[in-house]
Amino acid sequence: MESNMYQRIPLDKRISAAIRMINRFQVGETVAQISLETGISRTHLYTLEEKYNEEQTMMDKKRGGRPAKTDERTERHIVREIRKEPFQSSLKLTKTINEGIEEEKKVTPRTVRRVAQKKGFLAYRPLVKPYLTPDHIRLRLEFAENYKEKTTRFWMNVIFMDEVFIRLARDDARKRVRRLKGERLAKSHILPRLKHEGKGVMFWGCVTWYGPVPLVTIEGRLKGDDYADILENYIPEVAANLMTNSPYIIEDNPKVHKTKEVLRIKEKLGLRSLKLPANSPDLNIIESLWALLKDRISRRRPTGLERLRECAIQEWSRISREEIRKYIKSMPLRIREIISKHGEHTKY
Repeated sequence: MESNMYQRIPLDKRISAAIRMINRFQVGETVAQISLETGISRTHLYTLEEKYNEEQTMMDKKRGGRPAKTDERTERHIVREIRKEPFQSSLKLTKTINEGIEEEKKVTPRTVRRVAQKKGFLAYRPLVKPYLTPDHIRLRLEFAENYKEKTTRFWMNVIFMDEVFIRLARDDARKRVRRLKGERLAKSHILPRLKHEGKGVMFWGCVTWYGPVPLVTIEGRLKGDDYADILENYIPEVAANLMTNSPYIIEDNPKVHKTKEVLRIKEKLGLRSLKLPANSPDLNIIESLWALLKDRISRRRPTGLERLRECAIQEWSRISREEIRKYIKSMPLRIREIISKHGEHTKY
């Protein structure tokens, strides 16, 4: 594999090139010719000539500058602190590391960042996932085992629906976690997903293999009767496109989805719930589409709630069948990864 890292020219080749530069007028060589034959740039050739005239051995002189401030012990200390507090800024890590040590051995935030990078602890945007209890993990595994044999054809006839709260001001994206490559799904590197707060608008949405259903704005708190009305008004047309009279649905399981009126409407429409485990957004592909929607809205920078609502409805309508189908096709992979992760978080 080719490396982009700089490789120094061997000493004997540098001396040879410098001698050719010095003798070029006697033998009729040009700098361009020497550069072409040696593969050394013309600027570097002049530098080599000058250095040879100063010292024919061309041995490197001892370099000045401040000696390295960190030794292996200090670097191990920095790594331990990063491991303990992976979300801390370099400034806060520095304060912790410098507590109780001699003044001349104290480090700076720049040193902390340099050591972190040297040891492979790069700053990444962390995953935001809901907290999983042992019961959540068990139910996720049971769900995956029940549907592990289902192919894309099965998921083509499932209706994926959910509510989403879109904030007017996006979550602070500056939060970073220092970790090694491959540790993205480690529990200590995942931020818990918080309930919606701040100013924003709530929507209900639904997608199938055949595309998205128009977003529905939810005014105030969603109630059972409101949810029943949404299902009765939108699901019949959605279900008509599917190849079954009793479509499956994937939805969260709050109490509002299980009121008597909602259950009556679901039975009337022939809807069969796949009983999604709690705290499992990776099993409802509409969550991936919500993330896509939020990114597109943020680029438009709406400044008021009404403008936010307009942007959301417009951007949702622009989500293509191809984008939706890509996520639906990933359902068998999601199921398999939950099994391989023993019910823990997946990359989805």
